[in-house]
Formats: sequence, structure tokens, C-alpha cells
Amino acid sequence: MALSSVLMKPVELNVRFANMGWASGGSNRRKPADFQHDLRELLQELHISVPADKQMQALFDKHRGSNEGVGSEDFEALLFRLLCFLRASEEVRVSFGEARSTSKERDKRWRQEFIQKNLQRFHDVYEVQRQLGKGSFGSVFLVSHRTQVDQNKAKRVRVCKIINKVKAKEAKTSEAKVREEFAVLKQLDHPHVLRIFEDFEDEEYFYLVMEQCRGGDLGQYVKCLEPMDAQSYEFWVSKVMQHTLSAIAYCHSKAVIHKDLKPENVMLSTTRDTPVDEMHVVVVDFGLAEAS
Repeated sequence: MALSSVLMKPVELNVRFANMGWASGGSNRRKPADFQHDLRELLQELHISVPADKQMQALFDKHRGSNEGVGSEDFEALLFRLLCFLRASEEVRVSFGEARSTSKERDKRWRQEFIQKNLQRFHDVYEVQRQLGKGSFGSVFLVSHRTQVDQNKAKRVRVCKIINKVKAKEAKTSEAKVREEFAVLKQLDHPHVLRIFEDFEDEEYFYLVMEQCRGGDLGQYVKCLEPMDAQSYEFWVSKVMQHTLSAIAYCHSKAVIHKDLKPENVMLSTTRDTPVDEMHVVVVDFGLAEAS
């Protein structure tokens, strides 16, 4: 199966992924040689030039983090971004009959074609674990996927924002407005903007499934910050500011304004014990912040 044909039918992507031995949730981690072999195979299938060994090693080091090898979920994230880039640049097409669009029109919709509304019932796919926070008409929950598991064979964990349609209407936010804001979020693809996986809708609620931020929000983090010398503290602050401002600059370039930037909406996707040079910060609640 050509990888370009997988883009025509996104549901087939998991099949292509599994055929390479990267079954979702598998416990195996690829060493450098295996990682480079798999990535080289994908790039050659797409007729894309393969990076030099030095660049391949850099990709491996980036996606393995502090682990000995690259896990299936990390490789899947790399593959997702690669496909999105190809779709955005029109190096592959979603429909043979699709008229060639302008770059502005293409930029508005390319991510939506990869982050589709899930037509299944939310509770058939995810199990709600516990509540993490609550807003005026939306609550955030820790959820686990009923069938997918991670590298440790534990259920894959996500975060879900659940919006009550009745309460949203009472707050003068229409269902159309919520759907529009979901569409805005799906346009954003930046390392320091919270990653969106999928969304659901039923008669009573909207559901937005996102990545988990294991380090909590910046406000909580600062309150429990370990003592450090001035130089280390300056490095920590610069890291947080660089990640945050890069996210804001990116969103402004997409004509998206946060409207509610505060420590509670800056979160750490890495755990609290992660070294500062490996710390990863993301900005959350774009588009929905005013309604939260």
C-alpha cells in the first residue's frame, strides 16, 4: 500500500503503521538503526529525499526524549506531523478531483482533514477517570482510551474538555460558535500549542480530546518550585518565556488571539522532575478561553 494512498483514506494509516511493526500501544522501542530504517522506508515511499545520517540521528534523539529508543506513540506523532506537512504543502492530495486551492484556503483546512470529528459515541471510545477542573459551562476530565494502550501496556491517557450545550446557550454561546472555535483549534499546529487529537458531539455535550500536561499549570508549578541559584532561575524563566512567546507569535500569525493568557493557561507537558533543558511548555485554551 502506497503511503500517499493512505492519505486518501486516513483510517488506513493505522494499518500501514502496524505493518511496519509499530502497532499502536506496542511496548517495543526502536533503536537508532531500526528507527532510521523505518523512517527511510516511509520517505522513500513518498519519493522524498532521505536526510543524512547526522540529521536522522538528531530526529531520533529528539523523539526518544530520555528513553533508550523511540516508542510507537512518539513515532506516530512524528509521522502525523510529516503527513500534515505534506498535505499542507500539497505534495499529496486528499482527493484526485479536488480543485487546486490558494495557499490561504489550504492553510485554513489542512489540519481539519487529519483531525476529523469522531462519529462514534464518546463514552464508547473513552472512559472518564476524574475531573481536573471546571469552568462556567465546560469541565476538564482525565480520560483513558478503552482499547489503545501505551508502551507500558497501560490504557492510553488523554484529557477531555466537555462542554454542556444548555449551559453554553445560557451563557449566550451558540453551538455554532463552539463548533467554529473547535475549527480554529484544529488549524493550530505548533510544538508549544496544546495538541488536539479529536472531537465528539452528542445531543447534550461537545467533547474535545487533547494531550495530557503531566507537569500541571505554571501557577501551581511556581508555588512548588524548588530553590535554585539566580543563574538557574534565570534559565528556567527564559525557557518558559521562549516556549510561551513562540506559541503566541505563531497563533498571531494565524490571526488567532488567546484573549486569556495567564499562568493557569500555560502548562507543562513534561513531568515536574524533568530537567530544565528538557522541559516542554504549552499554551492552552486558545479560542475557547473567553467562553471558559
